[in-house]
Amino acid sequence: MDNPNTTTNKFRRAADYAKIGLINEKGSDTDIYNVYVESAGRWMPRMSAGDVNDNDRISSLYIEDGSYLRVQNVSLAYRFPHKWMEKLRIASCRLSLNIQNLYTLTRYTGFDPEVGMTMDQYSTNGQDALMNGIDTGRYPTPRIFTLGLNVGF
Repeated sequence: MDNPNTTTNKFRRAADYAKIGLINEKGSDTDIYNVYVESAGRWMPRMSAGDVNDNDRISSLYIEDGSYLRVQNVSLAYRFPHKWMEKLRIASCRLSLNIQNLYTLTRYTGFDPEVGMTMDQYSTNGQDALMNGIDTGRYPTPRIFTLGLNVGF
């Protein structure tokens, strides 16, 4: 995954598409007769704020396949044999390992394909239904390891 462009909050991959070059350097980039497309072989238009073509608007052009397969819970346990524990004067002993969110198999280039709903300061309940399914950089689901030991005397 490429690094986000920190000044414009866009991925470098998206910011590099179809850059506009000026025919006359002293002219304006808003004059359609003074611009040309530098990387014309690209299939996706460049997203930039203030673009005269409004290429930064929400569009189906920017939809990415968010299919994924996630190994969410793995639990392993071992109960020590009773004859081993008798020597230590222990009635029972069990060692366990639990792993949550072990692995996500996906081709999605964002942090987490499970984008969910986002928080919005202008909505009444803290969530904006119009932004459902749009990846706004939600923090990825953490991987959690839990080790346990149960001992009975």
